[in-house]
Amino acid sequence: MNVKIEAFKADGELVIATITDESGYLSITGAVYDRRRNRGEQPVQRNGKLYWPYSMGQIQSTMREAFDDRPAFLRLLRWHLCENGIPMHYVANAVYWAEFIHGVSPHSFPPSRESAENSFKVTVVFGAVAGDTVPEPTLISRRDVAECVTAWCHRRADELQRAYHRDIAAFLEECETR
Repeated sequence: MNVKIEAFKADGELVIATITDESGYLSITGAVYDRRRNRGEQPVQRNGKLYWPYSMGQIQSTMREAFDDRPAFLRLLRWHLCENGIPMHYVANAVYWAEFIHGVSPHSFPPSRESAENSFKVTVVFGAVAGDTVPEPTLISRRDVAECVTAWCHRRADELQRAYHRDIAAFLEECETR
């Protein structure tokens, strides 16, 4: 897949989102263009006017704002860096954040519990599987957390992949109807 979609924000900026899976992982990145000239950057022309890029990358909040009328695209954003519906470093990252949540991480820069929970949920595409609940180990040690979270990740993997394929199909259908 290699799809580009674009929209103008209310402030006149042009946002172009690029959705590819050429590397095996779904990549959703964006570029923001405006009318101010940026030296050395290649402009694009739309509606007879030149627009220069000034912000690029995995700019989810900007893409959410620009494409708020494209619900299938908005759902697709959660799958950035997933391969066939499985997030990159799925189990390792889930365990990493769960250790912070349960206070057993060996790392010396603990985020707040809320921040760790949010990072955990983004990492595992939380909510994509019906009835998702954060895994709760019965004992609280690093080993218990790792075993509980690893098993939880494996139990939901098939449904995660089905949800991914549903969201891809809905996005491609949304693109065809525009």
